[in-house]
Amino acid sequence: MPFIAIALAAWIPDGPIPLASLYLAGFVYAAVVLSFIAGARWGAAGPQNPGDIVAGILPPLAGWIAPLILPLLGLCLLIAAFFLQALWNVVSADRGTLPSWFGKLSSLITAGAVIALVTMLFKLLT
Repeated sequence: MPFIAIALAAWIPDGPIPLASLYLAGFVYAAVVLSFIAGARWGAAGPQNPGDIVAGILPPLAGWIAPLILPLLGLCLLIAAFFLQALWNVVSADRGTLPSWFGKLSSLITAGAVIALVTMLFKLLT
């Protein structure tokens, strides 16, 4: 719900919350969600190889960096991070290294997040 609320609020002309604050809120929430998905992956996958552990750190790092760079680049980074995390989760679920439900859940969360982030991106570009 926060993603949807932030994305819609960005389109309210002269809304009560400054646009820069809405973008910051969206970026920070995206970072939290990316961290949650990465942490849930670690918990669902059990013992992993070192490569998986290192790769699992990248999505939260992308979320942490996004608010620190230009908004256009930050939004693109977040969208890419969500897609790559979901792809990794779905492929892992298909291979049996994650439960099948995890790939589906990751896809649903990613769809909601990316729709909201793309909505914010369109607002930024208009």
